[in-house]
Amino acid sequence: MLEIIRNIGSEIKKLKGEEQLVDLWLKDEKEFDYILTIDVDTSRGDVNVVPRDFEQRVFKKSLFYQQGNTFIGAAIKIEKIKLSGKERNDTIVKLNKKVSSVMKFLEFTDKDLQKLILDEIVKEAEEATSKSFIVEIKKDGQTAYELYNQKFDSFIENTCLKMQKETGKCHMCGTNGTLFNTVIYSCYTNDKEIYTNTEGLTYAICRECLMDILHARKYINQYLKAYWIGSEVMFLPHSFNEDIAIIFEDVIIEESGTSKKFIERISRNEADVLYEIGKGDTTTDIVFFKDPKSSSEWKIEYQIRSVMPSRFTEISRLLRKYSYYESRAPLSLWTVVNYLCDDNDKSKESKRLLDVIFTGRKYNDSILYRKLMTQYKKRYFEGKKNMTDIHKVLNFMHDCGCTKVGWIMYEKGGGSWIMVSYRTIEEVFEKNADYFDSNEKKAWFILGRLYDSMIYQSKNYKKGDGEKASDMESHLEKSFFFGRKYDYRTFVYFVNKCNDLMVKYGVRDKTYLKKMSTEAQHLMQNKEISLSNDEAKYIFFWGMNQFIGEKKEKEEE
Repeated sequence: MLEIIRNIGSEIKKLKGEEQLVDLWLKDEKEFDYILTIDVDTSRGDVNVVPRDFEQRVFKKSLFYQQGNTFIGAAIKIEKIKLSGKERNDTIVKLNKKVSSVMKFLEFTDKDLQKLILDEIVKEAEEATSKSFIVEIKKDGQTAYELYNQKFDSFIENTCLKMQKETGKCHMCGTNGTLFNTVIYSCYTNDKEIYTNTEGLTYAICRECLMDILHARKYINQYLKAYWIGSEVMFLPHSFNEDIAIIFEDVIIEESGTSKKFIERISRNEADVLYEIGKGDTTTDIVFFKDPKSSSEWKIEYQIRSVMPSRFTEISRLLRKYSYYESRAPLSLWTVVNYLCDDNDKSKESKRLLDVIFTGRKYNDSILYRKLMTQYKKRYFEGKKNMTDIHKVLNFMHDCGCTKVGWIMYEKGGGSWIMVSYRTIEEVFEKNADYFDSNEKKAWFILGRLYDSMIYQSKNYKKGDGEKASDMESHLEKSFFFGRKYDYRTFVYFVNKCNDLMVKYGVRDKTYLKKMSTEAQHLMQNKEISLSNDEAKYIFFWGMNQFIGEKKEKEEE
């Protein structure tokens, strides 16, 4: 991972020019209400205090950096501090320490100035009790950036970047020279497989590699990082050039008027973003990580390595394919994750699943059926009986090359994908001969059709005058036997129940019902069922839900 990041930084320097350490090291801070500038006149020993509007570059001008106990620069944050009661003295002591650090950094020798500056800050804080502001301290009209830029660099190099006293060989590029005992991403280095506990280990790098990584880190934070599938994620192209930069630096203006960076759009439009990444024509790593604001370390959750550009393009194509169906929500990888990952371990399991999808590895068919039917059972009792999303996930995984199972759900029509219309049960079997490769599968599908027909007959039998069968609920739906094992015994039980109900409802003479019952029994001659419980259940419910017949055209108004 580090080599990829370093290579990105090296190319960024060529494309956009090299930046100074202060520009690469300082991070954007949150917005404050205003800036209080205190300009110290060293010749007269007094100060000039001027409030002004907040601007982000005040941190660079003041060379301000604060992380944990590390503090440097000529600025102080004042965030709604309390200057009353018992806390007053403690607050003033803490402020005085910050002022003392600033005095030292700006090389003030007049000790009286420290009290003068502290008094001005306390006075302002007492008057602006509900405000947060930045105290910017200048020296004779000049900012810290104008006076002590090199001093800041030296402090960062020695304290934060851990410059070594002895020269040596860089473990990344192999050159000899000054070394720094950090790789910026301090909690993890992919090349050495180091996680957080690095005490006693030294994998130092040279100044050139360090600057490359710093340039890359800034660029990644700007253009290659987003929030997706429950984590922060970065996309790291193995090769980087101007064409790839154009893809990732694209910005669109949304209807709300806000701007949206290219990679940030992945949470709402996976298909388009993945398609554009595929146009970059380079393998890419997808790195999921957590960067808690309360910690100086961040942690990699999962890394999908070396995804081919053609794979991004193919997944984009399939997401679009399974998104065409009237007004239903489009299929997304987040949908696939929700159907195939357990709620109690979704974070880790979802990343492993995405690895399978992006690399085209095999996913166990039995597990796929089990997870899909577990989700369907949950949704069924929530009143969501439609299987369209279940079918989409199953066939998407098949088209990705991750599973053997799959059938023809969509076909090209009029330049786009449309849902296949099946006119007869025989056509379902013929068009999906690879799926229906056994009489057992056909028998369960036909039984599902029969059971659904009996639900309709049950409603029709019990409805009163003026009632619609579609508005009623059948006892066959209430006792749907999700807990049953879908084996030969259950098959026979369902067939006998349907036959008994035909007599009860007076529909024994309906040819199509008798035909389905007879055909299902004929096909299920082998008592030793080879299908898994969940696969048989899937086919049964599929048969129940599948629309078969000529679709009626909507009448024009």
